Amino acid sequence: MKEVLIDNIYIDKEAKDNKITKDILKKHPNIPNEVISENEIKYFYRDTELVDKSKKTLFLTINKGKFLKKCPGTKSHLCCNYYVLTPVYNCPLDCSYCFLQGHINSSYIKMFVNYEDIFKELDKLIELYPNRQFRLGTGEFSDSLVFEDINNFAESMFKYIEERKNIIFELKTKTNNIEMLLKQKPLENVVIAWSVNPEKLISCEEIGTAALNERIEAAYKCQEYGYKVAFHFDPIINYLGWEEDYKQLINMIFKNIYPKNISWISLGTLRYTQETKKVIEKRFPESKIIYGELIQGLDGKYRYFKKIREEMFKKIYDYLKSRDNNLLIYMCMEADFMWRKIFGSVPNCTDVKSLFDNRI
Repeated sequence: MKEVLIDNIYIDKEAKDNKITKDILKKHPNIPNEVISENEIKYFYRDTELVDKSKKTLFLTINKGKFLKKCPGTKSHLCCNYYVLTPVYNCPLDCSYCFLQGHINSSYIKMFVNYEDIFKELDKLIELYPNRQFRLGTGEFSDSLVFEDINNFAESMFKYIEERKNIIFELKTKTNNIEMLLKQKPLENVVIAWSVNPEKLISCEEIGTAALNERIEAAYKCQEYGYKVAFHFDPIINYLGWEEDYKQLINMIFKNIYPKNISWISLGTLRYTQETKKVIEKRFPESKIIYGELIQGLDGKYRYFKKIREEMFKKIYDYLKSRDNNLLIYMCMEADFMWRKIFGSVPNCTDVKSLFDNRI
């Protein structure tokens, strides 16, 4: 995987004396930096320029709102009761289908440095529900490990959750940036997860990410070191030859990873909003992913026709189960009828949560 390149670091006036800010600047003395207020940053670029600029600029700031939110899910689709923790908003990796492209309204990656407020927020949640188990992760609005060399957030979380067994912490990544993980004591309540796709898709649709063999090698090293791992087949993309390519991908995983070490596997097909579609057309004119048989659903997102999704889910699900029938497999942002087609029944949100709780 190529090194993440940052061109500029802006520092919020309120964050300039923060310890995390000072640590980041100390580790990267050669990157130009400037103390500034957020509304002074020049970010009024047009469409693609805005997104391109945002991949290489850091803004270190204080989050005065909430860090932890329940995954919003999507209208008329089953939710798995996941909690999203957001220490960073935006991502330097450049996947053609990334939903953030339709949300970006600034020319920087916003990195929060007030970690102490994150831990206070988690403390309050645990105090309110001491007997509940919470599954949370940082891979929703940025890659969980891509910035670990810069902000050491995952390392800080390890220290926090070591004695808090009712928190299941998932690090979701498309990188092989695992150096920090191999220096920590593996924790029972930490799962290292990789988003995966056939290399044919990674090389043209997931720019700047680690190659498939690099991701699998990283997962193997983490497994051997003592971590539980997970895999997210998301987004599954339909193209000529997809079935054989995904089968080879699954074979590659099970050639290197013991099924007993896999906490869960998620399945989700390509989906995007109208806003994201417009950005894909402009930023990735060579990409063909938006020209398949897709239709806009009740939640406003484009998805493959039901029959196409059903075929893809069924074949990948069956092939995974043929490798190990005890795998915990679930679908992300899918409707009841699809769960019934693939799994034979429709669990409620409590049932889905119990599956994860029992797995850990």
